[in-house]
Amino acid sequence: MNLILKASDIRLSDTILLMALPIMTEKEIFRKNLVFSTEFDRYILEHPEFAEKIPLNAQIIFLPDDDPELCRMNTEIAERQREEEQKVVYVHIGSMAPQISRLMNVSVMSFRRSEATEASPVIFHRELL
Repeated sequence: MNLILKASDIRLSDTILLMALPIMTEKEIFRKNLVFSTEFDRYILEHPEFAEKIPLNAQIIFLPDDDPELCRMNTEIAERQREEEQKVVYVHIGSMAPQISRLMNVSVMSFRRSEATEASPVIFHRELL
């Protein structure tokens, strides 16, 4: 299940493109992969048959179409971190839908504190905003 490229598979234009890409910071790589990891977990929950194709203890590498730099970085990191004999699964991500909230019937409230008196303890008044 490992991806093996022969030298004949790589064009000079690919090499030039990869060399011209700026280097991402570790924080950027982590943030982007965290989003992909979360979304991939959701995808697996919604498509359990997809999870059955992934070998136990496989290394999963995200390859988003719209981010060649992240693809390159993820591949490089994966090569360094891969355990001997570990299976590798490349997850090609064509695109990601815009993030939307699934919250329903939401309201925002503010609490105003009344002054306490001897006769009346502290009272909080709820106000809809």
